[in-house]
This record gives sequence, C-alpha cells and structure tokens, in this order.
Amino acid sequence: MSWTRAVRFIAKETKRVHLGQVRTSEDIALLLESGKAVQVQELEGDLYSGQVTDTLLTIDTILSPLESTGAIRCTGLNYIDHANEAGMPIPTDPVLFFKAGPALNGPGTVPIPRVCQDGSSDYEAELAIVLSRDAKDVPLADAMDYVLGFTCANDISSRTLQLSSSQWCFSKSMDGSCPIGPTLVRPSTLPDHGAALPVRCLVNGTTVQDGTTADFIFSVQHLVHYFSKGSTLQRGSLILTGTPAGIGFFRQPRIVLRHGDDVRVQIPGIGTLINDIRYE
Repeated sequence: MSWTRAVRFIAKETKRVHLGQVRTSEDIALLLESGKAVQVQELEGDLYSGQVTDTLLTIDTILSPLESTGAIRCTGLNYIDHANEAGMPIPTDPVLFFKAGPALNGPGTVPIPRVCQDGSSDYEAELAIVLSRDAKDVPLADAMDYVLGFTCANDISSRTLQLSSSQWCFSKSMDGSCPIGPTLVRPSTLPDHGAALPVRCLVNGTTVQDGTTADFIFSVQHLVHYFSKGSTLQRGSLILTGTPAGIGFFRQPRIVLRHGDDVRVQIPGIGTLINDIRYE
C-alpha cells in the first residue's frame, strides 16, 4: 500500500532516520509537543515508490519531509490581499524567484545569520508542492498528476536585503531559511485536492496571517504548468505557492523575528510546522 500522509523522522527505537505513514488524522506536531507518543507505520523504500509496512516505530524527532532538494521555486504575490498590502499590481503571470537548496530546513531551529540580525527578518506562511516526477511542458489539465504531495512551508526572509536589490534570491536563501513539514500529504486526501485550505501563521501564539488557498491568483495546477514551460522541474522539486496578507513588514507596528521567537505555520490536514528562531 502506498502512503497518504508521510513523515520523515528519527525513531526512538533505532535512533535512525526513517519514513513513515501517519496513522492518525490529528496534528502530530502538536501531539508530540504535548508529550504524547506518536507511532507510525514504517515505509519501505523512498517517498516516490515506498510501500507502507506493518512495522510500527515511535517518533522521537520530526525532520523535513525532504532530505535535500535543488533550487527551490517560489511564487511571489499569489494572493490578492498580499499584493494589495504590498501596493503591487496583480500579476498576469506567476512571479518566480528562487531560494537556494541549502535553505531547506524542517521543524525545529531556524538560524538567523549575523547579516540578517538587523530587525528585518520576516515570516511567510505558505503551502508547498513536492513533485513526484520530472516535469517539462506539463499541460494544465495534467498538472496534478505530477504532484507528490503538499506540506507547510515558511519563506523566512530578510527585508533589508530584499529591498536593497531588484533580485530577491539572496535575501531569501540563507541556510535553513525554508523550513517545511511536518508531514507530506497526498492531494487526494485533502478537501478539493487542497483548493481551499486555510493557511495560518502564528508568532509567539498570536495569529499574524490567516488566509486560504481559495484566494490563490494562480492555482497549484497553473504553477506546475507555467514553471515547467521549457524547463525541467526534477522529481522532488519544491515549489512554494505564495503567502497571504499579514507579513510582519507591512503590519503596524511591524513584527520582526527575533532570537527565541516561536513561529508556526498551520494548514489543516497537513499539520503545524513549529520553528524556534535562533541568532547565530
């Protein structure tokens, strides 16, 4: 049997990294945070062809669903309310920028390097797509066939560096600045294949973003279709779909991420991505 809700984790029994099928519909990150034991069924193989076994393992530490990835494709201004708060025109085509592969991270600590410790570090809660196979020139009607699963993501950004250049990549590519998790979920298990999922961000317990993927300007299918034009998106590629309104930079007063902050991205059906901010 193929998995429906996958988690990558360190098992208490073996102290090694495993893949597992989540057996509960509850939020495993919150269960673990409350001190409850969470058992999963071990996957034999990888995320792309792995099969669920009867072996039960207990989660000790949740990791990023992906061990590694290449360049991370990100979508700018994909919510009307975010484009409006930024004072930007509604795009007619998806706005693409990249985060470097080493930005990939998981639940747990997000490091803020010295260059970003100027009071401009910001959060961006997002739904992320992981591709199941290589994709090039994908027809719009076939795009969901290339989606392996969805997960939560946080596009941690330095606004000072972002505003200092017309290119956003450097400001968003610091090591560990793209945490994802806690689970990777098949679109078929989500209502409307994820077309109307709440996307929330909380900083130190306060809700700062509260959007829905129903407000996407460009759908998941459109992003896969558009980004694959003339360009091969490799299996395991990560696509961030954009963030709703409420980023710290545009709030009054502004909210910035500081050492010790607790930042959470919540998407029902996927779970809560919990990160703590640490200055290097």
